[in-house]
Amino acid sequence: MCTGQSMPKVAIYCRLSEEDKNKSSPLQESESIQNQKAMLTEYAIRQGWDIYNTYCDEDYSGIDANRPEFNKLLRDAEMRRFNIVLCKTQSRFSRDMIMIEHYVHNKFAEWGIRFIALIDHVDTENKGNKKARQINGMINEWFLEDLSDNIKSVLTNKRSRGQYIGSFFPYGYLKDPADKNHLIVDPEASRNVLQIYEWYAGGYGIRTITGMLNSRQILNPANYKMQKYSSYKCVNITKASGGLWNTTTVRDILKNQVYLGHMVQGKCKRVSYKNHKLVHVPRQDWIIVENTHEPIIEKDLFDKAQKRLSSNTHPEKPDGKVSALAGKLRCMHCGSILNKSCGKKYPYMRCRKKEQYKGGCPGTNIRCSWIENIVLENIRALFEQNNTGEYLRISLKENQRTEKRLLDLELRHKAVEREIGEISDAAMNLYLDKTRGIISETQFRNLNNALLEKEGGLEKQLSSLNQAIEYEAIRNRKGGSLADIHAKYTTVHELKRDMVEELIDYIEIGGKEDTREKVVSIHWKF
Repeated sequence: MCTGQSMPKVAIYCRLSEEDKNKSSPLQESESIQNQKAMLTEYAIRQGWDIYNTYCDEDYSGIDANRPEFNKLLRDAEMRRFNIVLCKTQSRFSRDMIMIEHYVHNKFAEWGIRFIALIDHVDTENKGNKKARQINGMINEWFLEDLSDNIKSVLTNKRSRGQYIGSFFPYGYLKDPADKNHLIVDPEASRNVLQIYEWYAGGYGIRTITGMLNSRQILNPANYKMQKYSSYKCVNITKASGGLWNTTTVRDILKNQVYLGHMVQGKCKRVSYKNHKLVHVPRQDWIIVENTHEPIIEKDLFDKAQKRLSSNTHPEKPDGKVSALAGKLRCMHCGSILNKSCGKKYPYMRCRKKEQYKGGCPGTNIRCSWIENIVLENIRALFEQNNTGEYLRISLKENQRTEKRLLDLELRHKAVEREIGEISDAAMNLYLDKTRGIISETQFRNLNNALLEKEGGLEKQLSSLNQAIEYEAIRNRKGGSLADIHAKYTTVHELKRDMVEELIDYIEIGGKEDTREKVVSIHWKF
C-alpha cells in the first residue's frame, strides 16, 4: 500500500505492436520498448518519483484486452500499489475508447491513481483537458479501425489472387522458401493425403480409413504440425490428443479443394477488429482461386470422392469396403435405386417400390453375383475393340501438345501474380507511411494512383491468362482421361469399386414380364 507516502510511486507502461516493428523511417525508432522505457524512466526520476515497476508488452495491439503485462498493471493498480501510471502516449496504454473511459476516467479515479501520457500532454490531475483526452482516444480508435479495414482489404486482395495468407499451411503442403504466400508439396504428408483418397475411391469407408491411419501410427495433421513447427499451437488440443486421426479430419481432407491445386480461403472471419471471435462464412462467399499450386490429387480422383460423399453409400462388407456396384443400380421401370437384400441362399438387389406401390412398378429382383459378372463382361468387351484403342492413342498425342501449352501459360500466370503481389505490398507500405506522417496526402495519392494504374493493366493480363489456362485445361482433361482409362482397363480380371466409379454413370435393370428375361442397360461416362 502506498497511501500516505510522501514520495509518489509510479508504474511505467510500455507497449510495442507488430506494425511498430516494421517502420522504415529512422524517426520511428523511438517507438522501441527500450527507448520508451528510457524516456519514461528519465522523466520519473526528474520528477522525484519512486518507480514501483515497469510493465512491457511486446507484439500486442492497443485494442487487445488480453495483454499479460497490461492486466498485471491493472491488478496492481486495484491493490493501490502505486499512485501514477506513466505512458509515452495514451495509445500505448490502449486504443480502445471504452477501455480508456473505463480505466483512465473511472477506475483510476476510484483507486486514487493519476494517469499521465507524456507526449500527448495527458494528465488526469488536470481537469481541464478531459475533453482533449477523450478526443485523442477517439482518434486513436478511428486510426485502428481505419488500419484494420485497410489491412482487411489488402488480405482480401491477396486471397482473390490465390496467395496463401495463413500462418501454417494445409496438411500435405509446406511454405515455399522463395514465396511465403505460395504452397509447395510436402513429400511426407502428401503421401498420406493421396493414400486417403485412393482408399476411399477403392471402396473403404471413412471410419475404416481412420482406423487404418491410426493402426499405421501416422500422426494426425495437428500433431504433425506441432512436430514440424515449434511455434504451432493446436487451437483444439483434443484434436491433437494422442496423435490419433478422427472421422471429421478424414472427411475434411476428402472435401478440400486445396488438394486439386486450388486455393480456398475466407471460410471464417473475425466479428470485428475489437472482437476476434471467428464466425463461419457461407460456402458461396468463400474465395476460391484455381490452379495456384501443384495438386496432390488428380481431378478425376477428387470427383470420385465428392460423388461418393454425396451418394450416401455405406460399407457393407466385413473388410469395411463398399460394394462395387453400390448406388449404381436403378430400376428401369420407376428409376429407384436398387437396395441390397440378403436371401436364404444368396444376396440380391431389389426395387424398393415394388412392394410399396401395388400395381405401380413391376420392379425387379436380381442376384448380386450375376449382375457383377454381366458388368465385368461388358467392360472387357468395350476395351477389346480395336477402334476404341486407336481413338484413345490419337487423343494421347494431342494431349501431350496441350500439356506443354498449359505449362507455358501457368508460368506466365505466376509471374504476373507475383508482380501484382509486390504492388499490393507497396500500396500497403504507402498507406502506413501516410498515416505516420512520413509522406503527405498529395504524395500518397500520386504514388498510389500510379500503382493502381499499373495493377489494373496486370489484372487484365491475368484475366486473359485465366481464360486461356481454363480452355487448355479442359482439352487436357478430355484427352488424358480417355487415354488413361484405356491403359488401365485393357486387361480386367476383377470388378472393383474405383473402376465402376470411373467408367459407369448408372446401370438400369428391368425385366420382360412374358419371359422373365432380365434387361441390363449400362450408361457409360464417355
